[in-house]
Amino acid sequence: MLDGKYDFKAIDTWAQDLWERQGTHRFDGDSDKPVYSIDTPPPTVSGSLHIGHVFSYTQAECIARYQRMRGMNVFYPFGFDDNGLPTERLTEKDHGVLGREMPRDEFVKLCRETSAKYKQEFEALWRSIGISADWTLLYSTIDERAIRISQRGFLDALAKDEVYLHTSPTLWDTETQTAVAQAELESKDKRTKMNDLRFDLVDGGDITIATTRPELLPACVAIFIHPDHPQAGELLGKRAKVPLQDHDVEILADDKVDPEKGTGIVMCCTFGDKTDVEWYQKHKLDLRQAIGREGKMADIAGPEAGLYANQARRAILERLHESGHLLKQEDIENVVNVFEKTGREIEFLPTRQWFIKVLDKKEKLVELGEKIRWYPDHMGKRYRNWVEGLDWDWCISRQRFFGVPFPVWFCEGCDHVFTAPEEWLPVLEHSNHEVKETCSECGGTEWRPETDVMDTWATSSETPEINHRWGEADAEEHRRCPLPMSMRPQAHDIIRTWAFYTIVKSWIHFQDVPWREAMVSGHVQAPGKVKISKSKGNAPADPRDMITEHGADATRYWALSATLGNDYLYNEEDFKQGRRLCVKLWNAARLARGHLADFDRSAVTADPRPIDTAIRARLADTVRIAGTDLDRFEFGHAKQAIERFFWNDLCDNYLEMIKNRLYDDSPDGADAREAARAGLYDVLNGVVRLLAPFVPHVTEVVFQDLFAAADDADAIGLAAWPAAEPPPGSEEAQHDWDAAIAVLTTVRRWRSEEKLSPGKPLSRVAVRIAPDIADRLPRVQDDVRAAGRMELLDVAPDSALEKGDVQLDAAELPSA
Repeated sequence: MLDGKYDFKAIDTWAQDLWERQGTHRFDGDSDKPVYSIDTPPPTVSGSLHIGHVFSYTQAECIARYQRMRGMNVFYPFGFDDNGLPTERLTEKDHGVLGREMPRDEFVKLCRETSAKYKQEFEALWRSIGISADWTLLYSTIDERAIRISQRGFLDALAKDEVYLHTSPTLWDTETQTAVAQAELESKDKRTKMNDLRFDLVDGGDITIATTRPELLPACVAIFIHPDHPQAGELLGKRAKVPLQDHDVEILADDKVDPEKGTGIVMCCTFGDKTDVEWYQKHKLDLRQAIGREGKMADIAGPEAGLYANQARRAILERLHESGHLLKQEDIENVVNVFEKTGREIEFLPTRQWFIKVLDKKEKLVELGEKIRWYPDHMGKRYRNWVEGLDWDWCISRQRFFGVPFPVWFCEGCDHVFTAPEEWLPVLEHSNHEVKETCSECGGTEWRPETDVMDTWATSSETPEINHRWGEADAEEHRRCPLPMSMRPQAHDIIRTWAFYTIVKSWIHFQDVPWREAMVSGHVQAPGKVKISKSKGNAPADPRDMITEHGADATRYWALSATLGNDYLYNEEDFKQGRRLCVKLWNAARLARGHLADFDRSAVTADPRPIDTAIRARLADTVRIAGTDLDRFEFGHAKQAIERFFWNDLCDNYLEMIKNRLYDDSPDGADAREAARAGLYDVLNGVVRLLAPFVPHVTEVVFQDLFAAADDADAIGLAAWPAAEPPPGSEEAQHDWDAAIAVLTTVRRWRSEEKLSPGKPLSRVAVRIAPDIADRLPRVQDDVRAAGRMELLDVAPDSALEKGDVQLDAAELPSA
């Protein structure tokens, strides 16, 4: 393929076909090599492919390629997180249906069909960008093995008393009508009104209470005042009439009341926020539920019953104004909690849910986080802050349809729980199993199945166990990875969910961390640090368009230009620079091919020139720097170091300095030519390997054309990472190189100032050089003349010059 021009479409197709035919990236379960396992994030099947997918997955994939070349047996599976609410909402949108208005089995079937369709599109995207996963290890969080392992994990936690069923105030999303977890909340600024309301005291007089949610007045069960409030002494123990309602409530004291907020007197409703829940439990208050699961007002709301909460707020404010209870309104900026998937404000409703215990092990979870090496380091602090700020146990049940079923039944007589035996797993449909047990609590024989499903995080938090085939009867017969896994790549916004939940599960199951290292990426932003938006046209919304326009390698180059953990501004220039790199490598390889077609590296006997030794030493330095960076997942820094070597040392300098030797076919120049060819072979071979994790398609073609015949590896991704050991004589040769570059830089600067083409020959150049260079230049003078297009180079030492300095005295063009 090197015969023609650079054509990324042909190159991408050819390389990907080769990898597929050879099974290049498959994990070898029989190998004795150490395993490097990657807990790949299974993307959510939500229907929308976006450039963030390419951005973060390419970064992790680069590390997979690097580790293979370092001699590791890389376990790199791929999965799809295709159960749960995102897939349900996609199905509803695509088919114009609502899950709660369909027979459950029909809706689940439709969800499976929809998921299968989009998974094909997702997989095609990953393959087109060169993701080197072992696609034979593909899994889905709704396939039978994943369901079985997820249910096994639930039963294991239940047996260890780490799971409990409880009816209590729960975080609730009224749009999807399901419970949600604390980790799924986002904070949102909202413009609203603070309303000062008059509460009349039963014994006469009144107090003023400020609230942003007057629609909760029917659920008011108490009034609280700080014990140090100036009015506390006269108000405590008294009762106040709730405006427009038929009940009155007691005034109580609590230290949690902020005396500086509003009037310093607050109402407690069941439930407006987390504090209401705490007061309800602490003071054993009555329960008055004003809002139902759909977000509509309950019967106790009187005239507002049946209205949605926002409608009820407007209506009751009108009545409060008419009755004289609304004293004042003020526009404020309020922070509210919303469900991340809908943006709807969260309600607190009393419901029965399954919970995994986390509050009782916060200290242990912090300790586990410290056992993991986080990259960047501050992401570990973000994890710690999340754990320390937890207020709720993890709610894992959802009142939805397309998810992993709970493998439990309830006794109709007493609600005692029956759990499925191991041989029943996976429980796909409860109707497939008949419980014939007699209830040990009440003697009943009638059982009803649990209708809730597990939160999708309850299954995706088991990805290490899924990869390990935990508990599977055929586990030993299949390729699998050991636990803990080596590395978890993920974005920073799901530390509080995926990372945290996976650590929780790993501790419950194995009392250990799930992986040794966590590589945390940022997000892509449009210029101006705003969200990528298709409607705004501020960046390609569909990553397939990027790959079609720029090619896989240039797109990868863009994704790998970021700094790990930081959000990155989308920049078209990155794609152009990636394309320039690929074209330059292609052209350099074509040049080399003309000199290496009949070259046998093993037969070389000529001693290297100082320049040849120096370029190998500089390559070794680059290998060391890039390896250190990639070991820390700093792919952006590694790429910069490799590019500097490729563009500056190899292309701008070394290739120019050895051209005369390469083209010298005379018998007297045979050794010099052989040394130059060996240097070119070694250094280009090393550069191709260094660039392989970043631009694997073009490097594969170059490798196959120039180097594969003399290598044990069938593909560049299986070739050895270059050695970082410098050759003998490197230190002296490096000084010689510096002397050569000092002269070349001076001559090139003069050419630039004179607007003279770099290829224009010079008949004579005279320079004065510092003494430290004077001793070294003779060893490289011929190569310097060749690179500078100089027929004659006159050199005069000058002790007055500073170390490393060069002054140009004369430069002459050939006579016409």
